[in-house]
Amino acid sequence: MADERVRKAAEILVDHSTKVRPGDRVLISTELDGKELALECYRLCLERGA
Repeated sequence: MADERVRKAAEILVDHSTKVRPGDRVLISTELDGKELALECYRLCLERGA
């Protein structure tokens, strides 16, 4: 499970900034330092049906 701060940041990116919806195609690109946030964003996108 991700750190609560990482999860909150991912929720902001997925739900507010990009408003990911079912059927959306999402590209997540990051450097190695952003791996934890990218993985959490990926997990949330899957939960949202993207």
